[in-house]
Amino acid sequence: WVDCSVLKQPSEAIMKTLLDKEKLWVNEGSLYGEAGEGFIRINIACPRQQLIEGLKRLRRALKQKKNCQFIERSPFSLPVNTG
Repeated sequence: WVDCSVLKQPSEAIMKTLLDKEKLWVNEGSLYGEAGEGFIRINIACPRQQLIEGLKRLRRALKQKKNCQFIERSPFSLPVNTG
């Protein structure tokens, strides 16, 4: 699960953006109920290189969003709220 609530968008919109911009297929959190809204779900049961490539695509797509900042701890760090 990836918390995307800082984007202030429905999880379905985030999923569609990732698919359209980066050809990255994820599940929108709202598929799993109201508590899943604002989250996306990624599959990590895949070869390591495929996972790394997917995380890079995720980062690239989300980095373009307003209020989205990355903490540079790894090549595929995820967003944090900038306020």
